[in-house]
Amino acid sequence: MHKYILHLDGLHCPSCGSCVADKIRRHLKASKITSSYRKGEVVVFSSFEYEEGDFRKALEGSGYVMVGLEKTQAKKFLCFWR
Repeated sequence: MHKYILHLDGLHCPSCGSCVADKIRRHLKASKITSSYRKGEVVVFSSFEYEEGDFRKALEGSGYVMVGLEKTQAKKFLCFWR
């Protein structure tokens, strides 16, 4: 599982984060997307590997500017109740 942290300019309220998450969901396959307008970041979890250009293309025309991208491996947690 890959974890991508997108640092964005232009996030002013919670609905901005939802708008960005919807844009990314329409263009890329993601397992989970969270956003924080206070931190100015969107976190994307996906089993697919993406490059910076893929996220820029997904955000094209939205008015939000990606100023940075961090790629890491998501930590796996054991689930004992399944």
